Formats: sequence, structure tokens, C-alpha cells
Amino acid sequence: MEKSDPLEVRYGTLLTTLQQEYPTIQSVKRSRLLRMIHRFGGDVERIRKNLQKHQEKQNAGKPDLNAARHQHQEEIKAKYASQLVELKAAGINTNNPCVQQQLEKYHGDTNKILEKIKHREEKKDHITQLDARYSSQLAQLESDGVKTKNKRLLIELLEKANGEIDVVKQLLTERKEQKDQIMSSTTNTVEEYDEKLSSSKKHLEINIDDIDQLRQLRNAGVHGNPMKIFALFHECNQSIERTVVRYKQVQEQREKESEKRTQQRITLAEIHNAYLTLNNQNDWPNNIQKLTRQGCQLLKPYQWFAHCAMLLTPDLIMNENKIDMTSTTTTTTITKNKIRYDLNELARRIAKIDL
Repeated sequence: MEKSDPLEVRYGTLLTTLQQEYPTIQSVKRSRLLRMIHRFGGDVERIRKNLQKHQEKQNAGKPDLNAARHQHQEEIKAKYASQLVELKAAGINTNNPCVQQQLEKYHGDTNKILEKIKHREEKKDHITQLDARYSSQLAQLESDGVKTKNKRLLIELLEKANGEIDVVKQLLTERKEQKDQIMSSTTNTVEEYDEKLSSSKKHLEINIDDIDQLRQLRNAGVHGNPMKIFALFHECNQSIERTVVRYKQVQEQREKESEKRTQQRITLAEIHNAYLTLNNQNDWPNNIQKLTRQGCQLLKPYQWFAHCAMLLTPDLIMNENKIDMTSTTTTTTITKNKIRYDLNELARRIAKIDL
């Protein structure tokens, strides 16, 4: 509950009252209920309406849920009957639902389950031994006013500090400081959440006030996200006629962009297939004139011609080293290698080709 303490202070009394009115929410974590109340801004009517729906849903689905859970347990017992006999012989309570869940989790691996149970028992024995070893230190801490609900935490801290009471007190102080920092950060988060909540409420009120205008826009053929429609509506000075015209322009632009993307995909597929067709030929031409003619019979983009030209005229490819000086704490010199193509010479060569 550390992170929910600000909400507990603000809504704790209200939550206690609601838990008495709606017994079905007793099984829900208190922190979750506090966040739910905070989400509704403490509006009791909305909270009760939400809890009423939750209670009706729980009452309607509870018998079916119990029946399904019982059926699932029976299926596990039938599936892992031999493993349950083995665990029972080892002294394990096989009626415990946790044991059945572990059987399903580890796919009937009894060795894994016994290992987990053994580890848990060893840990309990270890804590019991430490409790007996540091009984005097625990009594001293209690007499000094050190109180904590988690006695196991004190035992672990005593083991970590080799029984030194002063070290344990210092560790507890550090833990308290960390909790205070978390509390302060949580308070800031709650305030930010309140600001966002008030903003969302404002949007909700605007939507309710403009419901008639939204209906008129719908009838005029303007469809889509209501918030985007209202943004377009205010952009057009709250004129329905201008909004309709602007909406049609946006739709036409989207259709053109969609057609353009479709055509680009078709062209890309044609280029890909053309490359595959030419690359699969056994008699690959070694003459730029023949290669260009053959490629242009399939497609005519400039990328294909550039590819063919660079493939058959590698002597026109030039490497240029560019020096880049970077000034930081220490001056660094970086040499970049750039590839350039002599397009002027290429133009002189292919100008005589009769395509």
C-alpha cells in the first residue's frame, strides 16, 4: 500500500463505506479500488453505478465460474492421477489446489514439485533458526521502540548485519527514507493525474454540448472520429458547409495517396520480377547496348539503366576520400569513403548508342 497511501488518505473512508455496501468487492485489492475511485474523481454516483454493474456481473457469473473451476480440478486429477498418488505417498496434501496448479505448471514433473516444496520447507526452518538465534536482539529492538509488522524483515536484517542492532536501525532508517521519496513522487504523480483528469472531463463536457452539431455533420456525410471531426469543424470557423467541403478535400487527397501507394507497390513488383527474369538468363549480355535494350523491354525506370551502366562500366566508378574534422574535447579526424560515378563520361559513351 506504500504507493497508494495518498489515495488512502483521500478516499480511505469512502472506500470502507462502499465495501460495506457491496460485499462482492471485498476480494478486490484495496489499492485497485482506490485507483478506481480516483479515476472517477470521487464521484459517488458514478462509482456506485460501476460497482453495481460489477456486483451484478459477479452474481450472474459466480455459479458458472465455480462449476468451471471444479471441472478443471477434476480434469487435472484425472490427468495426473499417478503423480498425485506419488505425491501423497511422499506426505504431500494432494487436495491443496496449489499442488494441482503446480502439477499443471510443471507438466506432471513430481521431482520439480518436491524440490520446490523442499526448498520452501528449508527456508522456513532457516527463518525459525534465525528467530531463535537473534531472540535477544529482537527483544532489544522492541524495547527500543522499533516496531514493524514484518518480523521476518527484522530477522533478515539482523542476519545481514551479523546481529548488530545499530546497523539494523540504520538500515531501517534508509528504508524509511526510500519510502518517503516514493511517497513524495507518488503525490506529484497524483497531482499530475488530477490535471489530466480535469482535462479529460473538459473534453467530455465539450462533446456533450456539441452533440447536436455532430449529428448535423453526420447527416451531411462527415464521418469518422468525433474529436477529429470537431477539430476540423473548429478549423473551418464552425461552419458546417465549409467543414463538408474540407472533409471532401481530405478524403480525395487520401484516395490519391492510396492510389499512389498502390501504383508504387505494383511498379516495385514489376521491377523485382524484371530483375529476376534477367538474372536467371544463362546468356548474360556483356554489351551495354544489348543489355539496355533488353532491360527497357521489360521496364523503363532510370534506376534500371543506372544499374546496368554501373555493372558494365566499372571503370567509371570513382572512390573519393573525404576528411571530416570533429572538434570535441580532443580533435578527431575521420576519413569517409564516398563512391561517385562519372556521369559525364557515361553520357559521352552512350550518346552513340542507337536505341
